[in-house]
Amino acid sequence: MILGDRQYVGMVLCYMGQATKLSEARSLMDRVGFANVKLATKLGAGDLLLIKPSRKYQKAIFKLVWKLYPRWLVRMMGDRYGQILLIEANKPTHS
Repeated sequence: MILGDRQYVGMVLCYMGQATKLSEARSLMDRVGFANVKLATKLGAGDLLLIKPSRKYQKAIFKLVWKLYPRWLVRMMGDRYGQILLIEANKPTHS
């Protein structure tokens, strides 16, 4: 999404199924030419187990895990452990 001269990108960067480190994301944005790069992680639905379990997880033990999962504790620990990576940066200017 572009608002004025700022570009806001919300994405989970992923290479071959592995999570991207913040330093790798910053390096990627710098190589592309973005300026004033700001990175932030956020908790998502998967982090809080707010998603509907797939057919594979319909057994009683998984239903119990979904009910007992400490969402309050995960929220209390904060967004720094979230799997969603938000990137805010100035778009490059082309001469």
